[in-house]
Amino acid sequence: MNSIASVKSVSKVYVKGVLRKRFIKALQAVSLEVPEKGLVSLVGESGSGKTTLGKILVGLVMPSSGELSWMGTTVVKDGRIVRRDFYLANRHRFVYVHQDPYSSLNPSKSVKNILEPVVRKYRKHLSEADRLRYIKELLEEVGLVPAEYFIDKYPHHLSGGMRQRLSLARALIVDPHLIVADEVVSMVDPSIRVSLINLLKGVVESRGTSVVFISHDLGAAVYAAGDNSVYVMFKGLVLEFGPASEVIHRPEHPYTRALISNVPVPLVLAERRVRGLDGVVEASAENPSVASPCPFAPMCPLVDSECSSLNLGDYVRVGPNHYSLCVRAGRLPKWRPSWLPMTSG
Repeated sequence: MNSIASVKSVSKVYVKGVLRKRFIKALQAVSLEVPEKGLVSLVGESGSGKTTLGKILVGLVMPSSGELSWMGTTVVKDGRIVRRDFYLANRHRFVYVHQDPYSSLNPSKSVKNILEPVVRKYRKHLSEADRLRYIKELLEEVGLVPAEYFIDKYPHHLSGGMRQRLSLARALIVDPHLIVADEVVSMVDPSIRVSLINLLKGVVESRGTSVVFISHDLGAAVYAAGDNSVYVMFKGLVLEFGPASEVIHRPEHPYTRALISNVPVPLVLAERRVRGLDGVVEASAENPSVASPCPFAPMCPLVDSECSSLNLGDYVRVGPNHYSLCVRAGRLPKWRPSWLPMTSG
């Protein structure tokens, strides 16, 4: 399957402090492919690097090293744009949708006046009457119905879920190749989350637009991915990735198991944030301190001397398209959270 966007061995280091001597590794040697007409999920706690990765995929952030490719063409390498013509011609079709829609919507403009300038820019052939008709069709597509009711409303008249739908409508104007939806369900009621995720899945099916769904909520990420892939991130690394059903039913990294243990029931209506790992899994007092590149090692209940041999980027294949960044992947103890339904196989 062809990819609409991909990163290869991407790292990102932020320089902080007055003297610029403080370095924060946001991403370390991350590789990922977003298939054409597909949806993949990134899941992890705050600070895992998933937002930075999402912004790199759409060209909003330059990686410190590694490659970014769009539609098979390398556009960024080691922090430099190497195909500027291709990058400039296509960047508007790689869209980032923010977690907080209110911050990206002008509160002094109506729904019509928020969308119309974008329509004018990218749909220049439309007459004024056709622009209005097109805007109404967009509102109906994203579930803001009846369109006549919403078209003159202002952002403060809309709920969080409605504002996210408006942000998505604006993104669709450019016929995007890729939408990165960053925590778009985190600020809405649980009853609205599934409908927003279904809207994104519908965009993939009806328009052929690829979507990267970013969430701290494993339940939402797995539901969004469906038959597609989930990437589990922690402290700038992808620790496990593969088909959503495999990752959640046969997790082969201790961190993924910790996340799954934290998923509330029902799965797709998860209300709680994934908690920090203190108290969820703890290293055994009997385990000696092990020097390992794995960022989860200090908290891992299974850490041992073998973990020191880990090389970042050397994933263990544990199933069809299913990989884990754990030296013991495929040999981990049998495990299943009490709430997870039994499956055959």
